Amino acid sequence: MVISCCIQSMGGFNDFNNCFDFYYLANGRYDLKSRTNVIEANYICDMVFEHFKASKQSLGVVAFSDVQARLIEDLIEERLTKNPEYLQYFSEECAEPFFVKNLETIQGDERDVILISVGYGYDTEGKMSLNFGPLNQDGGERRLNVLVTRAREKCVVFT
Repeated sequence: MVISCCIQSMGGFNDFNNCFDFYYLANGRYDLKSRTNVIEANYICDMVFEHFKASKQSLGVVAFSDVQARLIEDLIEERLTKNPEYLQYFSEECAEPFFVKNLETIQGDERDVILISVGYGYDTEGKMSLNFGPLNQDGGERRLNVLVTRAREKCVVFT
């Protein structure tokens, strides 16, 4: 399921600089052992490559947890070995190279589009933990605020 919305800003609803898309991945499951959501990570990996097929906009991925960020990074690196034509977007020589970061390391980085991996969700037994990593800690709301302001044009949230 995909939900899109634009937040009204000074420029009104025709100013699409503050748009959000939300992807609900009903089959995604948070694995308590690995502390990752593999379905979500794979989907985001697919979206990264789809983005670069269709767009020249700069892109970054931010995961709520460091473990989820590393999983996404590993999946992308694996895919790059099979698709070297995309290396140009990941090169440090690029004006704004692609990155994968976690919620605690995103401050100071901006990209045109930011993909957000929540990672947390229902486990295989259908139970939802109320632990959202750094968001549950003091200052978690500030981290979230910083995150959603890192995209110049669009945030895409996956959960």
